[in-house]
Amino acid sequence: MNLIKLSLIAAFFSVVSFSTQAQSVKPKFKKIVLVTYRTSGTGNKESVRIESYIEINENGTVHNVYNVFENNYGPLSLKGYMGDTIYKVPDSLRVVLNNFFNGKKKLKQYSLNYKTDTIKHFAGPFEFLDYSTGTAEDKLVIVIQQYLSPELNDVLDKLFRLPFTGIHIQGKVYRNKALEAKILLNHKACKCTPVIEEPPMVMELDAPTSSVKH
Repeated sequence: MNLIKLSLIAAFFSVVSFSTQAQSVKPKFKKIVLVTYRTSGTGNKESVRIESYIEINENGTVHNVYNVFENNYGPLSLKGYMGDTIYKVPDSLRVVLNNFFNGKKKLKQYSLNYKTDTIKHFAGPFEFLDYSTGTAEDKLVIVIQQYLSPELNDVLDKLFRLPFTGIHIQGKVYRNKALEAKILLNHKACKCTPVIEEPPMVMELDAPTSSVKH
């Protein structure tokens, strides 16, 4: 318990330090949303479960939420616990974000071509990136980050490394039904998403491959 308290205190001061840096760069975007998620069911019964949610608004304020669930495979439960925090991002990150989220280039132009059947044992989760400026909106379903350009990959890594704190114990998870519906609509339109499955067993990985005649 003491270690948990110390970790929370350290995370809190990390957020405070991160958010008190000077801010003078005005974001060129109105809102950026980056979500990790999984889907469950098929057809009209298909649904989305959000695992992490990162939002940065036009004031440079980040809302960082994550959910932890009992099971990541099979029927997707909504039982678990949540972490939630809000703070300002520094100018250095605003400059990086302004270079990408300004309405000048479509997000699909950062996505590399791939075929679904080349992805083996996809353990998930999927990612959904959405942003808007005063005059434009763009979105992208991301299967695996390796299929993105290195430049956009680096930006997403910076967002996923943003500090967080504020753990809510068992029984509460983040839900956003309007966003879930939006993600599901784009997920179905993608038509290139593999099925999420449990990672292969070690013995399966160690199994000998078929011999190849030369």
